[in-house]
Amino acid sequence: MKKRLIMLLMITAVVSSGCAMGVELTDENSDLVAEYTASIILKNDQRHEYRLIDVSSEEIKNPEVEAPTQAPQANETGSPSMQPAQPTDEPAANTEQEVGSFTLEELMGLKNATLTYKELKLMDSYTDKKNTTYSLTAKKGYQFAVLSFSITNTGKKEQQIDLLSKKMKYNLNVNGTESYSAILTVLDSDLQCYIETLQAGETKEAVLLFEVEENKQIPSATLFALNGKKASEIEVK
Repeated sequence: MKKRLIMLLMITAVVSSGCAMGVELTDENSDLVAEYTASIILKNDQRHEYRLIDVSSEEIKNPEVEAPTQAPQANETGSPSMQPAQPTDEPAANTEQEVGSFTLEELMGLKNATLTYKELKLMDSYTDKKNTTYSLTAKKGYQFAVLSFSITNTGKKEQQIDLLSKKMKYNLNVNGTESYSAILTVLDSDLQCYIETLQAGETKEAVLLFEVEENKQIPSATLFALNGKKASEIEVK
């Protein structure tokens, strides 16, 4: 096989050089000879794999392309529109507060203790009854609406009443039209940050302060105590 290939290469070299037998070939004939020689070499080379396909005996098939199951729908502007999320079976979170079904003691988690509302007073300034060094004055054009409470230890031994950790919120609805949030003070008796140790059977006072307009009359008022989603309402006037 190698000898035949060598002989064919020699013939090609002689023919293409135009020196054999003094025969001159045109450019077209030289190309034909070179093409024929190359085909003979490839045909006798066992390592060469033919890639030609006989179109007369075998049909050429185009590869199948899998079509998308569903094309995105276009909106009026021509761009694909996002499909709305499918509803789930999970119930939606209830963001409404449960009002009126809890006592103040239940909201605060008090055990063996009671919290009782006493009265509402309007005043320009307030002084802590326990620590008289703490005195507050309402800002100009306003007055304090002071709500008083009493906290009693109904247990048989002393206990600490910690309302600061409860993070309660208090709103005062006045005359059914206006609402005010309790102001946070440095008073020891402030119900929002109340921490006191009460002996068995002992009662102490606590207060909430709201700033309302100076000439505000309060014929009726409701206190809303809030702890998370739980709430309690008390008619204070």
